[in-house]
Amino acid sequence: MATFLRGANPGAQIGRAWRQFSSVSLTSGALGASGDAIDMRSFAGGIITGSSTCSATTLTFFHSAATSTGPFRAAYDKDGTAVTLTVAASRATELPTALFGAAWVRVQADTAASFEVVLKG
Repeated sequence: MATFLRGANPGAQIGRAWRQFSSVSLTSGALGASGDAIDMRSFAGGIITGSSTCSATTLTFFHSAATSTGPFRAAYDKDGTAVTLTVAASRATELPTALFGAAWVRVQADTAASFEVVLKG
């Protein structure tokens, strides 16, 4: 557990929040079912890991500020570049920091694939 200084109680222990999704199944050219939205509201970090049979190489991210059912719009970073990520089978990759301000996120893969997402606050 990390130690942080805060207020009149320096050295107080503050726990980290984390949440694990068992899997997110992605279909080529589609955003997936409504249940595949990733709830980022309480988190600002995480990793995505391709399954051992994952053949996807690129993920594209979409966000919704309102609800888990959308509407979802393409996510862009501060420079106006679409938020994408290069992935591979069995590789854990850090989620792009441009997603940390999003409430709900969906992912589009370049081919059908399965991923595990672990979020950390």
